[in-house]
Amino acid sequence: MARVLVVGAGLSGLAVAARLARLRHEVTVLERTSGPGGAAGRLERDGFGFDLGPSLVHLPAAYRDLFVKTGKNAPLESLLELRPVPTAVRWEFADGTSVDLPNASRAGTMDALSAALGASAADQWDRFIATGDEVWAQFRQGFLAGPLPPAQGWRAGRAGRAAHATLHPAKSYADLMDRHLKDQRLRQAGGSYLRRLGSDPDRAPATAVLWPWLEQTFGAWEVVGGIGVLVDAIAERARLRGAELRYDTEVIGIDTADGAVRGVRTADGTTLPADVVVAAVDDVAVDRWCSGSVPTPGERSDSAVVLLLALREGPAVPNIVSFPAEPRSSDPTLFLSPAQAPEGNTGLTVIAPGARQATAIIGVLDARGHQISERLLWHEIRQSAAMVGPAVHGRDALRRAPNATTVSGLFHVGSAAHPGPGVDLAPLGGALVAEYLGRARPGN
Repeated sequence: MARVLVVGAGLSGLAVAARLARLRHEVTVLERTSGPGGAAGRLERDGFGFDLGPSLVHLPAAYRDLFVKTGKNAPLESLLELRPVPTAVRWEFADGTSVDLPNASRAGTMDALSAALGASAADQWDRFIATGDEVWAQFRQGFLAGPLPPAQGWRAGRAGRAAHATLHPAKSYADLMDRHLKDQRLRQAGGSYLRRLGSDPDRAPATAVLWPWLEQTFGAWEVVGGIGVLVDAIAERARLRGAELRYDTEVIGIDTADGAVRGVRTADGTTLPADVVVAAVDDVAVDRWCSGSVPTPGERSDSAVVLLLALREGPAVPNIVSFPAEPRSSDPTLFLSPAQAPEGNTGLTVIAPGARQATAIIGVLDARGHQISERLLWHEIRQSAAMVGPAVHGRDALRRAPNATTVSGLFHVGSAAHPGPGVDLAPLGGALVAEYLGRARPGN
């Protein structure tokens, strides 16, 4: 049994804590804020409830597996309700066209696009999404089935070379869209999946088609009550398995000796010993804690403005992507998610990647037909924590840093580490770290 410190109580940190506690390690989670969630935070006020980051799950199987592996007598669905949404996403274009994509139905998507944009556009989108089939097959087999293969040697043999060609393509995401998406509106839609991750679709690799493929293949699922219910369920599972969760505890350093981790230092002057440290935070923070200096980061994901809107009346809406007239203008692409609201009212979470002026967003929404100003009860502005870590840029963007670092006993999970960013990949890093510690004694 090892003494394990998990730094960060977001979805990744909680997932790894639950798994390691189930393996009978002595696990303590250290979180600098007053509660769990991290990028998947939540705000409640006056009967309204807002998810501050992700609002939908596209790989529920990853969370089901987490709960099965940490307690077979209490599966995920016994603790919360996870249900498919009728509409995966609504695209609203500047020319007044909108299209509701049905959930997890490629044929239904073709029908919806044909009706709204024409049969040619539907065929373009279908061919574009189909390119994700092979990406997922190689990503699942080569990246999710076990710890990240070493940079050298994993390409050996025909299968390895095929996987490398798929996951490290010469062409970019923009090239992929150029080839398949002739309709400018579809190019905006395709690019939105990268913008939602805080990245530039023109600088992403072709393998980034994995994100729209996930949505349209596995579907979109909502947690009844919001993502915060999922966060609380994982935190409680970790606690029940024996993990201790310490909030309002800020880590300021990681202690190492002889190439191995020894513990962490906190802002109150405490040194906590550990055999294993799992950092479920941004990679820049990990580097700073280990070196004592501020590193020069590579390309980072864009930050985003998050606008929480409490509104009178209004219709229920699905998740919406609202596009500007000019893709490269300062007018932002906006991501709207329905929020919980008291009867007779509605709520919206609006995320604007790359935006700087939150006050202008309400006017943009008004101009796009959402009638916000006349229904507004109150609003709050937040800065998104969801878009952290390296941008999804370059040929090797899917190959994040390995979970096992060069320091023995120090592991890394979350958006900057393998297998990558997003709510759907968050629990998978925890599974891989648990596998590492099952194969070798901590410190070896």
